Amino acid sequence: MTITISIDAMGGDYGLEVTIPASLQALEKHATLHLILVGDQERISSHLASIDPVLKQRIRIQHASQQVEMDESPSSALRKTPLCVLRSIWLRQTRPEPVSVLVIPAH
Repeated sequence: MTITISIDAMGGDYGLEVTIPASLQALEKHATLHLILVGDQERISSHLASIDPVLKQRIRIQHASQQVEMDESPSSALRKTPLCVLRSIWLRQTRPEPVSVLVIPAH
């Protein structure tokens, strides 16, 4: 059974510096895992440039150009920032292939 996890790759105190290595580690350990990394597509892509092509096949990037600030509530972010990570993930959930797990560091 395939499990798909959607991750706010830009979130948390350290963002991509932590979420990308952790994501790759999870992919290496779990052969049926697929990831949707949500955030700035260009920055995420640059962090993934040199990874194993087999792992890269199990990663999709969903672009979100706006970020949710640390002091902003998730409901406020959904209303005020139409291109934020939370909205991108929420929209993904309404499609025919919803994610199994949602990870949003710090929110």
